[in-house]
Parts: sequence; structure tokens; C-alpha cells
Amino acid sequence: MKQPAMHYYSLEHNAPEVTFREAALRGIAPDRGLYFPKYFPAFPKTFWESVSRRDFFDVAFELMSPYTGDSLPEDTLRDILKAALSFDFPLVWLSERMAVMELYHGPTMAFKDVGAGFMAGCLGYFPRLRM
Repeated sequence: MKQPAMHYYSLEHNAPEVTFREAALRGIAPDRGLYFPKYFPAFPKTFWESVSRRDFFDVAFELMSPYTGDSLPEDTLRDILKAALSFDFPLVWLSERMAVMELYHGPTMAFKDVGAGFMAGCLGYFPRLRM
């Protein structure tokens, strides 16, 4: 079941709250502040305990879904995530309980490939706002 729209506020606190769609299309709030999610979703312990046994794209969908809310249909969000996460980013273990992902194995060999790919997919989907 799709969640209601997450709202984003300006870190300058002088602009109206907006949905994910509006924040993505605007890029920056009218008061020149960065948009920030109103809250960070809590995931149950069972979610984290099962992550390693689940499909990578299903986990990505569950993690991103609260942030996009009803701004994107579920199938569109899944398609955007599959495109944005279409390259390997290896997990490098630093210790028995700590690892990092190397995000620089994407198309431009830079850490931004995951985020930029996700935003490109969103911007390709959303019709332009009339501002």
C-alpha cells in the first residue's frame, strides 16, 4: 500500500512545505533553502533483520517509498530505482560488523551516480510544475 505524500520543508524555514514531486522539480525552495524531509521513517527491527535475505530492489523500494509517498506510482518508483541502481557498487568490509559501499563504480565513476540517476528518473517522469 502506497504511503501518503511525504512533505519537505526548507531549511531556511521561510517557505511552504511541499511534496516530493514539488521538491524534486523546484530543486531549491523559494527562500533559497534546501528541502529536507519532515521526518525520517522508522523501519521495524524485522525489516533490518531480513535485509540480507531479500531482493536488493525490493529493499531499495521499501526504503525510498516513504520519501516519495504518493508522488510516484509504485511501478514507476521501482523502474526508476532499477535504472539508478543498474551498476555494481561493491560492499567493502572494514571490520566484522562494519562495511562501506563503493559508489564510484557507476557510469561517471563518481559517488553521485546513484543519486543523480534517481533524480534523473524522477525528473523524466514528473510533468513540469507551473511556477
